[in-house]
Amino acid sequence: MIQYILKLVVSLGLFAWLLWSGEIRLEAFQQLARYKIYLAGVLCTQALLFLLAALRWRILARAFLMEVPYFRILKFFLMGEFFSLFFLGALGGDLSRMLFLGSHEPQKKAAAVLTVILDKAIALWVLCGIGFSALWGYQPPPGTEAWVGTL
Repeated sequence: MIQYILKLVVSLGLFAWLLWSGEIRLEAFQQLARYKIYLAGVLCTQALLFLLAALRWRILARAFLMEVPYFRILKFFLMGEFFSLFFLGALGGDLSRMLFLGSHEPQKKAAAVLTVILDKAIALWVLCGIGFSALWGYQPPPGTEAWVGTL
């Protein structure tokens, strides 16, 4: 029970620090309040993407004979996302995911590293596919053909 209270205090402390430092402006929250349905859609979509990404990582872990429950994988994934956003930079989340999974399966640390690398590679190829399919049907707006041609 005390650890949940400490987590809440640390989270609220970080949020207060971000507000105080000026990194988060309260005016932005007022703008979000005007578009509640879009905000709800974005939050639901992001939650679904997190759940699917954790499922993808669990499938990779199972391919390496690592039996880790889905909610534990989801917990590792969300902790990795936290470290990517707030602490160690872009690679911090991936390194923390490797460490978390490696500590859960100590005899398969190399496999834990490989699952995160493959997970990132799959995500990259999916993003490339989405980008290429979006460009495939792209038609520049009228009057911008010459400007787009210079790119």
